[in-house]
Amino acid sequence: MKKLLSSALMSLLTGMIFALGMVAIFYTIQDWRAFSFEPNSEWIPSPDDVAILSHSLVPDTQYLAIQGVVANHGSKKWRDISINATIKAGDMEIKSCSARVSDLEIDASRPFLIECMGLQGSGHPSNLTYEISVSDGYSYIRCCDEGDT
Repeated sequence: MKKLLSSALMSLLTGMIFALGMVAIFYTIQDWRAFSFEPNSEWIPSPDDVAILSHSLVPDTQYLAIQGVVANHGSKKWRDISINATIKAGDMEIKSCSARVSDLEIDASRPFLIECMGLQGSGHPSNLTYEISVSDGYSYIRCCDEGDT
């Protein structure tokens, strides 16, 4: 009985040390991530310096799809950009769809694809239109990019 109790206590102590080690590793990783990006990163609604250069409906797809190119004309790097499409039949909004573009550098452009699940890609009515916009984004500045130490 004494040996069983000793073994159980040793297992409990080993488990607690393991758990504390895992917590320490987790917090070390979190601190490293916080150090990697400057704290002045911000969420910006409707960024003025990000523009959609071109867009069009993709023909012959299973779902209604819009492809295009988004460009960054500003002085900020963008971690994520949200692009929204509002699908309309006549004057009535029938669906809203979105896509995300990651890591948009300064003076760069990236392609995007918005797929609207629940709407067929072909055979839609002739009065179906869409409006597309950059709704928001998360900008960041990486530490030590341009020779900073």
